[in-house]
Amino acid sequence: ATLYVVTLPNQATQINWINWGRTQITFNWTNGNGNGRIVVATKQGSWPAIAFVPQNNVYYNADPLFGNASTKHTVDGNDYYVVYNGTGNGPVTVTGLERLQNYTFHVFEYNQNGGTIIYNTFSELLANNPRTRQTSRKDADEIEVATSLQISSVTPNPATDRISFVLDVENAGLYRVELVNVIGETVYVNNVNLNTGSHNFMIELSNATGQLPSGNYFLRVSGNGETAVHNVVIVK
Repeated sequence: ATLYVVTLPNQATQINWINWGRTQITFNWTNGNGNGRIVVATKQGSWPAIAFVPQNNVYYNADPLFGNASTKHTVDGNDYYVVYNGTGNGPVTVTGLERLQNYTFHVFEYNQNGGTIIYNTFSELLANNPRTRQTSRKDADEIEVATSLQISSVTPNPATDRISFVLDVENAGLYRVELVNVIGETVYVNNVNLNTGSHNFMIELSNATGQLPSGNYFLRVSGNGETAVHNVVIVK
């Protein structure tokens, strides 16, 4: 028989809201050092003391549609749904939510080798894992976004050689500026320290990593626990 030695990974941290509406919430997080992780959601205002805990050596099916019976686990009368199982850090959009309800999300890191799976079941309460978000009162097609970080004046759009934009920052700190394609690959990244106020940026598309084919991209800026996203179209 083969003996697999699997270590306990460090837990994921910093669940970060990207946008939210009446029936959906989009977020990402900072990975720990596991080779995979699951995200579990529950319609509660906090993560209770008696709650869902992933069991070692169990692989959990996942679906970002909240309420899917195949991902449901009930503990102490409360329902929990596995909404993600994979190796990334989002963004994940959880759908099927109810208007003006609190939902709490918990990321659990795991290490897997063969059929052996070891989960980190601890919470990082001081590092936003788990974290709670209320859905909005707006219709599903009216998305609320983070208000302390705003992207505006993205020009030209569609773009060929370069794009410029204005970033309004409420809280000074380190921010990550990224251009991401539709399959989640980062094709441009720049980490910058920004003071409170408005900042002008320009991205030379010819300097982005790799060849950028025509298509849809996401201009994403994150920092201080907030993320702003703007759609960008590139035409070559």
